[in-house]
Amino acid sequence: MNEHQRVQCSQQIDQILTLQISQVSSYIDYLSDIKSAISSNNTQQLNELLEKQQLNPELIEKTQQQQIQTLTEFGYDLNDEGLTSCIQDCDNTSKLTSQKNTLTEKLKELEKSLLINALIVQKNQHRVKQSIRLLSGHKLSNSVSSYSKQGGIESHEDSGHSLAEA
Repeated sequence: MNEHQRVQCSQQIDQILTLQISQVSSYIDYLSDIKSAISSNNTQQLNELLEKQQLNPELIEKTQQQQIQTLTEFGYDLNDEGLTSCIQDCDNTSKLTSQKNTLTEKLKELEKSLLINALIVQKNQHRVKQSIRLLSGHKLSNSVSSYSKQGGIESHEDSGHSLAEA
C-alpha cells in the first residue's frame, strides 16, 4: 500500500469506526431508557420511547457494509484480524486502535444491555401471567426456576404455597 492509499484507508476506517461507535452508543442509551421505564413500570414513558424509536438497524448494516467494502478495496480479510491488520498498516494506528477498542467495549455493553432488557421483559411477562392466573382463580405452579452453576435453568419445588396463599 502506498502513502496515498494508507491515508485514504486510514480516513475511511476512522470515519467508519466513529460512526459505528455513535450508532452502538445510541442503541445503548435507548435500551437504558427502556430498562428504566420497564423497571419503574412507567408505561407512558415506555410507550413514548417505543413510538418515537429513532434507531434504525439498517444504518448499522450500511456502516458494516462500508467497512466490508473498505477492507475488500484494500485487500484485507473480512474479519476482526483483517480489520486489525488494516489498522496496523494505516497512517494513524494509535487513534484507530483506540477507536476499535472503544467499539469493542461498546458492543460488549450493548450485548449486556440486550440481555438485561430481555430478562426484565421476561420477568415482567411472568408476573403478568401469574397475576392473571391468580385473578382468574387458577392455582399457580409450585416450581421455581433458577440458574445452575453451568448456566442452565433448574427447577426447584416450593413449599406448596403460592404468593397469594402465603
